[in-house]
Amino acid sequence: MKQKLLTTLMLAVMLVFFGKGVWGQTYHNLAGGSFSQNWTNTGLITTNDDWTGVPSIIGYRGDNITTVTGVDPQTLLGEGTITIDVNANQLNPNTYTSGGVTEFEITDPVVAFQGSGTADAPNIIIYLNTTTVTAIQVGYNLRDIDGSADNAIQPVALQYRIGTTGNFVNIPDAFVADASSGPSLATLVTPVSVTLPTAAENQSQLQLRVITSNAVGNDEWIGIDDIVISGTVGGNPLPSITNITHTPDLPLSSQTVSVSADVTDDGTVTGVELHWGTVSGSLSTTIAMSVSSGDTYTTNTDIPAQAAETTIYYEIQATDDNSGVSTSSEQSYQVLANEPINHVTGFTATANSGTTITVSWIDSDADSYLVTGSFISYDDIVAPVDGVAIADGAGVQNVASGTQTFQYTGLTPFTTYYFKVYPYNGSGAAVNYKTDGIVPQQTATTLPLYFRSVASGNWNAFATWEISSDNSSWSASTSEIPTYVNSDVTIQTGHLVTVPLSYYNGAAKNLTVETGATLYANSSTGACFVYVYGDFLNDGTVGGPTDVIGFDIEGTSCLLSGSGSFIAARIAKFTTLNTTTHFTIDQNVTLIYTSTTSPALRNGTTGTSFDIVLAAGRQLTVPNAKIDLTGCTLTLKSDATGTASLIDNGTINGMNGTNVAVERYITGGVWHDLSASTQNQTVNNLYFNGTPDVWLNSYDETDNTHDPITSLSTPLPSGAGFEIWVQSGNNVTVSFDGALQTTDLTLTTATTPPLSFSGAEPLGYNLIGNPFASPLDWDLGTWALTDITNTIWVWDGATYKDWAGGAGSLTNGIIPMGQGFFVQATSPSASITIPLDARVHSSQAYYKGTTSVPEHMWLKAIKGEKSDQLTIVFADDATEGYDNGRDARKIMSFNGNAPQIYALEQNEKFGIDGLPILTEAGRTVNVMFKVGDSGEQQLMANMEFLPDVNVLLEDLKTGALQDLNENPVYLFEGQEGDDPNRFILYFNPTATTINNLGDKSGFHVYAFENEIIIRSEDPEANTSKTIWVYDVYGRIILNTVLAPSTITKIPLDVKNTTVIVKVAGSCSVVTSKVFIN
Repeated sequence: MKQKLLTTLMLAVMLVFFGKGVWGQTYHNLAGGSFSQNWTNTGLITTNDDWTGVPSIIGYRGDNITTVTGVDPQTLLGEGTITIDVNANQLNPNTYTSGGVTEFEITDPVVAFQGSGTADAPNIIIYLNTTTVTAIQVGYNLRDIDGSADNAIQPVALQYRIGTTGNFVNIPDAFVADASSGPSLATLVTPVSVTLPTAAENQSQLQLRVITSNAVGNDEWIGIDDIVISGTVGGNPLPSITNITHTPDLPLSSQTVSVSADVTDDGTVTGVELHWGTVSGSLSTTIAMSVSSGDTYTTNTDIPAQAAETTIYYEIQATDDNSGVSTSSEQSYQVLANEPINHVTGFTATANSGTTITVSWIDSDADSYLVTGSFISYDDIVAPVDGVAIADGAGVQNVASGTQTFQYTGLTPFTTYYFKVYPYNGSGAAVNYKTDGIVPQQTATTLPLYFRSVASGNWNAFATWEISSDNSSWSASTSEIPTYVNSDVTIQTGHLVTVPLSYYNGAAKNLTVETGATLYANSSTGACFVYVYGDFLNDGTVGGPTDVIGFDIEGTSCLLSGSGSFIAARIAKFTTLNTTTHFTIDQNVTLIYTSTTSPALRNGTTGTSFDIVLAAGRQLTVPNAKIDLTGCTLTLKSDATGTASLIDNGTINGMNGTNVAVERYITGGVWHDLSASTQNQTVNNLYFNGTPDVWLNSYDETDNTHDPITSLSTPLPSGAGFEIWVQSGNNVTVSFDGALQTTDLTLTTATTPPLSFSGAEPLGYNLIGNPFASPLDWDLGTWALTDITNTIWVWDGATYKDWAGGAGSLTNGIIPMGQGFFVQATSPSASITIPLDARVHSSQAYYKGTTSVPEHMWLKAIKGEKSDQLTIVFADDATEGYDNGRDARKIMSFNGNAPQIYALEQNEKFGIDGLPILTEAGRTVNVMFKVGDSGEQQLMANMEFLPDVNVLLEDLKTGALQDLNENPVYLFEGQEGDDPNRFILYFNPTATTINNLGDKSGFHVYAFENEIIIRSEDPEANTSKTIWVYDVYGRIILNTVLAPSTITKIPLDVKNTTVIVKVAGSCSVVTSKVFIN
């Protein structure tokens, strides 16, 4: 009863019962010619269980016609469970052992049957229309084709019935007691020839059945071949008797029964009568029948009421005006047993464990009790029907009187089950259930069953697990493994749990892999799956770089999270247990499945929805196999902490334009450069109905202007960049709903969006965009640039960050997802290809392919939260002038509050200044600084990639000189309108250069033990001065005014730390970094 209960059982019965009608087999018109069939044409049967190529014959497996071996097939007159059967295209009857009906393509092809544990009475039925045909002859050959060592007694019978219901009638003259020989012989051919009874004549629907039964021991294959059926056409057509019914269909012992039938003839029907009795074949009591309407005849008096469980047999005989007599096949009904008077009392249901529930009751007056159960609801339990016995099965149990209890086993832990009990008397077709009144019902919930690993081992090994019903008291598992939808499973620290290959039964509700634990297949070939119905917390290791473990996510909601590593083969939804499954991935996931045809991420169940959400900042990588989003939704989330990113293999099936959403979080009060991350978007995606207000611009290359966009229908094509501003004080999340870009994207002056070129510097700048659902690396992949400078600029809300030749202010040269960025065209033939293989996840380690990191340093200008950066690069392919791929021209910020720093070379402004390799003579660089907001400014130098070069900074305004190797932070005052020609950088300055510069500051700052010592030169020694002391985080430790003096000592209450000292006098300002012991 774990998954299937009474509803499933009843549905299966209905499907089997009604399945026969779909074949619509043709009844051969014998009046139009004889019927014949041999099997030399092997093209008639090509597919298992498909008889559509064989006119008027169908084979059946004969399930449940009997359940006993060695039964005489002449006595098997019922239908059993109707299962159409043929095993097509078999070659060797000596070795083929599956029972039923089989086509053997041997030297002399034939259709044969043999019994088995399932095929209780295999048979073929021939469908005939014998209207106007008499003296019907039937002939066929029974061939022993089984040359194996089997030596069974294989009887074969011939039967008929008129119409499509009721029992068959045996034809004794056609019986063959044993159609087999052997052992190891396959030569016997037994011919059968018989004249059918007159009752089979002149019938529009006559069914002939050739049948065997499951023999004792190993059955032998018996072929039915060379079938020929003929008869005499003309003469006196006998009356036709059809549509035989009795009323009521299931009579009680107190009820009489009437019988009706349709009787027709080519002349006149002169008499119709019913013969009945309580013994089959002995129908000695006659009741006359008269026309009740049209061609329908009904008994003049009813068959009298009979004792409970009595079987009544009857036939109808009709005579025509030529004295022709026809008799129907024998029909029967069984009188129902007496219905029990009372229901049971004291009905209880008690959970014994996580997998068992015991139901108990006090018997009523019935002989037996049908106990039924469901894991869905009481209403899911279908009441039994009188006359239809229900066998024991999933969720159903027949219990004899006096037992008064039954235990259900194999249940699902922590699951509520519903139970009802029905008293009944009788059996088979006489069974009579009490279903009226208040049917006793009870519910019980199985106990929770928790699993946790007790040692490393296989998932399906008892020794791997210990179990608990309260998640507190644990004991070793001796009979349980995690296969339940409601059991939490934990793999503990230090344990390695292996899911064996081809094992697909592992399941958990909430699955936890602790830190230091591993869940994997431990194989790079094959496949295995674990079903997860709740949340998945992974702080350990799941799978590995080549591991084949997969997961089926099947609950209503599943959150995958944790700090561990998750590298699996596949993730899918594969059951219909829940119509909708919400799956949130809050952990970086890689799916390494390598199939060229099957997807690594999919919904494998039609009619359900698999809603996949990749949490903000998380990464999903599917590098090898495709993704199929049929029956799925996919959402990439974004918030203030980050944006989700996806890298696929370039094939995503099932995108319909609405089932993929990519979000982009945008802060208010700042301009952002934006691009759409899905195709076919419009400005309407960025409209929030005025709450808040949003402004959107496009960039016009022809005049370097920013043009407002006002129409909501304006397209946002893939690869286009736009500028967006959201009302201050409001942060919004934009959602782009459409198909993802899964191929390289090439932009030219003729594409949409187009590149533009109106002239050389300062024109040619194009705002394009990252079209993919992941960041891009400018130095990775197969970027193709034609007449495009090898430089990018990215707006950060205050200034433009740049990148060229492996260096610049743009971190690692990474273009974020959904980011617009600038490139510069140099001719009308400009084109750029943005390649799939440049996609990266922004937090991964970046490997730059053929681009090495050049020698460089950067100098960052900082004012409050705003900053700008100048990068100085020394490379052997750089010159004094502009070099494509080394230099980046400076795009000045349109934000007047941001500081701006750049180099001035040959009257050009550079954010990245590429220069030739340094020589012993050293060199200088003129550094321009444009003040944004007035007040204290800061320069910060980074020398990581220029470790062996001495760099001095000269402040041309104050005369201060600072060694950036020793003190990389320089503090100074700046006012709006200051001359931007403010600094000079000296690289590897010679002694002469240093002497010529001297110390223009007027102050020397150093430290001894816990004191700061300031030595003042004239004229600063004769004036007061102000001192500020900061910690390395910029927090003020001390601020005071010093009296005029040559030497000033200031004790500090700090130890073993670095501080920054700023001294301002009447003529100069100096900033120094010193260490306090």
